[in-house]
Amino acid sequence: MVRTSEAAVTKALRVLCVPALWVATAVQAVATQLAPVAVQPSGPEVPANLFRISLVFARPVGETVLPRLELRRAKWRCHREAVPGTRAPVPSGKILTVLLDPGRVKSGLIAHDALGAVLHADSLVVPTLNGHEINRWRVISDDHEGPRPSGWNVGRVLVGTHRPLVVELDAPIDGRHADYLVVANSTNHRIQGRPAGCRRKEMDVHAQHSLD
Repeated sequence: MVRTSEAAVTKALRVLCVPALWVATAVQAVATQLAPVAVQPSGPEVPANLFRISLVFARPVGETVLPRLELRRAKWRCHREAVPGTRAPVPSGKILTVLLDPGRVKSGLIAHDALGAVLHADSLVVPTLNGHEINRWRVISDDHEGPRPSGWNVGRVLVGTHRPLVVELDAPIDGRHADYLVVANSTNHRIQGRPAGCRRKEMDVHAQHSLD
């Protein structure tokens, strides 16, 4: 009689464990799918007037990701808040760009005066997705100058090769602006290519054809 009861209990536990294991596996799969492969800005610092944050995923994501994105700010104390912004659609669905509230980014506007700025200089901001830290930035003062091409250092061009052209920037730029950089030949015609990668202040540009 005891053996029969033990067998029944074992069978019941197996029935309960299978759905639990399936749920745990499904939750882990969803969490893995929502883990971004890149976060932009990618550097350690961001200006206080940062306008947007971009998350790059390996697979297309839906609208449900935005409510799961939060900022944990630390100045005098730590607190969390939902990212104040809207989602900018991307055709591939693999890039989630969050536009921070312009009314709170620009000074002198009602939202800025009533609610305060989104980011504050000399503080630490930690973006989280599903409660997990995905990056960490130190907030510096507002950036009103933007990139200064006159201060860029363009690497040496090797004729007849496919080696990337390395451009050293004067300061980090938004990763979404990488496609704005193009290379032209001596007759002012664009050379087809694409940005191959950014390392804070350096960018590699790959040409599709050899440079003549």
